[in-house]
Amino acid sequence: MKTTILFALALLSSLSMASMAFAQDRPAISHDTWSSGAPMRKAILSPTAAALGSRIYVVGGATDWIGTSIANTQIYNPASNTWSSGVSLPATLQDAAAAAVNNILYVFGGQSGPVYLNTVWAYDPQTKTWSAKSPMPTARASVEAVVKNNIIYVIGGYNGLRVNNVESYNPATDTWTEEAPLLESLPQQPG
Repeated sequence: MKTTILFALALLSSLSMASMAFAQDRPAISHDTWSSGAPMRKAILSPTAAALGSRIYVVGGATDWIGTSIANTQIYNPASNTWSSGVSLPATLQDAAAAAVNNILYVFGGQSGPVYLNTVWAYDPQTKTWSAKSPMPTARASVEAVVKNNIIYVIGGYNGLRVNNVESYNPATDTWTEEAPLLESLPQQPG
């Protein structure tokens, strides 16, 4: 029994030493610095953004604090540090969420002026076209979107009140599923 325990401890020790040696062979990566890139072609408030291939797409937003929504698409190329204009959304929006699955960019919800949206837009960079998809079950802005196993989870948001909805979108079938809500919505803003 003692021999088995000693062997296990020796094995764990040697694996730890090997992983430390491997980690030391790699150059240190500095995560505590910032650098400036090229400025956007147009300054905007409350856009959504997502990486699609080797580019970053910045979609929608507002031109002012009043909430004048826009439909612009700006595309950043990190390799060349340049911006270009992309195909505009078919509708204006701000405070939406974006995610990419299988080289398609999806934009969820947001608001246009005082109207909260449940729209879903899909952009195909091959055809350079936007198309409408099945709407979200709950209209809302200030949402977040994350991808797991090619399913997009749209989380939380605001539609006059903070909401704790979690809904998943399957791009392959263009369908929505209600998921378990967030445990607790954030406190409401004071009136």
